[in-house]
Amino acid sequence: LAVLGTVVVVECGRIPSLLSATRLPTPVHFDQGLTAFDPEDVKPWTNVKCGKCHAREFKDWRSSQHAAAGTNENFKVEYLYTGGDGRAQQCMNCHAPINPYGHLLPTQEAEGIEQVFKDPPSWLADGVDCLSCHLRDGKVLGVHVTSQGLAAHPMRKTPELSTAAFCAGCHQFGFKTANLPDNYHGQLQQASLAEFLDYRKAGGAEQSCHDCHLNDHRMEGGYTDSVLKTALELELGAVWQPGSRQLEIVVTLTTQNVGHRVPGGELFRFLTLDTQVTDARGRPLLPRTPSGSGEELAGPEASSRWPKRETMRRRIGEYEHGMKSKAQPIPDTRLLPDSRRRFVYHVQIADPDVVVPVRVRSELWYHLLDREKAREIGHAGDFPLKRLLLTRTVSPDISP
Repeated sequence: LAVLGTVVVVECGRIPSLLSATRLPTPVHFDQGLTAFDPEDVKPWTNVKCGKCHAREFKDWRSSQHAAAGTNENFKVEYLYTGGDGRAQQCMNCHAPINPYGHLLPTQEAEGIEQVFKDPPSWLADGVDCLSCHLRDGKVLGVHVTSQGLAAHPMRKTPELSTAAFCAGCHQFGFKTANLPDNYHGQLQQASLAEFLDYRKAGGAEQSCHDCHLNDHRMEGGYTDSVLKTALELELGAVWQPGSRQLEIVVTLTTQNVGHRVPGGELFRFLTLDTQVTDARGRPLLPRTPSGSGEELAGPEASSRWPKRETMRRRIGEYEHGMKSKAQPIPDTRLLPDSRRRFVYHVQIADPDVVVPVRVRSELWYHLLDREKAREIGHAGDFPLKRLLLTRTVSPDISP
C-alpha cells in the first residue's frame, strides 16, 4: 500500500484486529426506540443463565411488567392496531429490545409481525430482560464491580444504571410518524424525566426512578395498586351548613412519595374522582348522569349532574401533536408531585322525605384508557380498562 511515496506494509491477518480496535463501545443508554440491540451481540448469554446466580432478581423480573413488556395484552392490541402510527419498530425496540428487526427504520413495520405475536419467540416473550439492561459488548454492566462478579464473568462498572436518565431512554420520547421518519414532533409523548427534573428543580427529593419502581427488579408502577396507593391519599369531609338543608362536601386528593405527575407513563392513562350523595337506603338524592354513561361531561350539564366526576388527564390535540402551532393548547390536569387538590361541592337537599343518615361516598379510579379508545384499537370487551384505587364514605352528624 503506497501512501505519498511511503510504502506501508500491513499483514493481512492483522486487518480484522485493527478494524475491531476502531469499534466504539455499545452505548449503555437506550435511545428512545430508534435502534434495537443486535441479537448476535448477546450470544451466548441467556436470561436463564443470569438466573442461576441471581435467582431472586430473576424470579422478581420474571413476574414483572418489564418481562411482560412485549406480550401484555395492552401492548399487543395497541401495537397491532392498523390505524394511526401503530406497528412502528420504534415501539418494539423499547418493549422487546433484543429483536431481529434492527435493520428497520423506527417507523417501519416488520413483515409477518401478527404471526410473531401468535407464537411469541423468546426475544418477545422476555420483553425488557436481563440482557437488555445489563449486557454490552460481552460484559455485564453493574453499578458495583466485585471480585465475585469478575470471577463469574467480565464486568464493566456502570453507574449510569442507577440514574433517571437511564430509564428515560425508553420512558421519555416524542411523536414520530411515517412521513417524518427522522424527526420527532410536538410535545413529548411520555415526559417522565422532564417531569422528574421539574420536581427536583422545585425542591423535590433527590431520588431516582429506582427508589420507587425497582423493588428487587419487580419494576412496579401503574399496574401495581400498592404503588399507586402509596402515591395518593384521598380525604372526604361533609358538614351541614348551620340553619339550612345545604351540605358542604370537601374532597381532597394529595400526592406523595412520587417524583412525576400522576398518572405518569402512557398518555392514555387518567384518573377519575366520583362523588355521590345517597340516603340511608342507598338511594341517590341528586340528578344522575344518564344511564350507561361514565364518560366525561362538559359545560353546564357537568355542573348539575351527579355523581360528580373530576378527571385528571393529559390530552393530545393538534397543538400538542405539533400539527398546528396556533391551535388551542389542552390543559394538562394531572396531579403534580407533592401537591394537594381540593374539590368543594354545595348540595341543597330538597326532598323532605330523605331517609337519614345521608351518606357521601368518593371513589378514585385509575384508567388505562377510555372506552372509546379501547373500542377503536380493538380491545376485547372484558379488558380491564379501570381499577378502583381508593374509597371514602362519611355520614354528616346532623340530619336535614
